[in-house]
Amino acid sequence: MELADPSLSKLADDLYKDFEFIEVSKEEKSKRRSATNYQKVDLNGITTLFNRSLGAELVGLEFFKRIGLDEILDTLFITDKDKALIKAQIISRLVSPGSERSTLKWLQQRSSLPELLVHPRISRSRILK
Repeated sequence: MELADPSLSKLADDLYKDFEFIEVSKEEKSKRRSATNYQKVDLNGITTLFNRSLGAELVGLEFFKRIGLDEILDTLFITDKDKALIKAQIISRLVSPGSERSTLKWLQQRSSLPELLVHPRISRSRILK
């Protein structure tokens, strides 16, 4: 059966395609539910190792870009490694202010900032320069 108005025919075809997609999605969800493997977990017995903060570091890197410090560093004749170190120093002092020693400890043990930077190795000698 063909409708007289082509726009109605197109609308009907589009609605039918949407309906087919919904039906396929329901079938896929049903298959996933039957394949799910649930395990009991004792929430009082869960422990984690090597936790690192991430949120403040991401915010720091974003504001670093927004205020144009990336462009300023690009105008300087320094290596990418030095740029990463400068970013690490600035962001670490904003997020976890302290001495050079505590900055290094924060960067090495509690922060994910080194992994977010291009050169993740931050040594004591580099921080103290």
